[in-house]
Amino acid sequence: MSLSGERLSGCGPPRIEEETDRLDRAPYEHLGEAGVARLTELTGGWTMTALSAGAFPEGLIGKG
Repeated sequence: MSLSGERLSGCGPPRIEEETDRLDRAPYEHLGEAGVARLTELTGGWTMTALSAGAFPEGLIGKG
């Protein structure tokens, strides 16, 4: 959708998902495998605490 609410051609859900996946890769590529592992280690406990406290809507975490 545009800011005026018009549907943009060719922007169906599969294309949007591909684009968000593409945009999401850069930070992880920058960190590299070891950096991503360390980030996961540092944020894992916080994420589980927030998840168990209901901080995220159901189905938001993970791509299944």
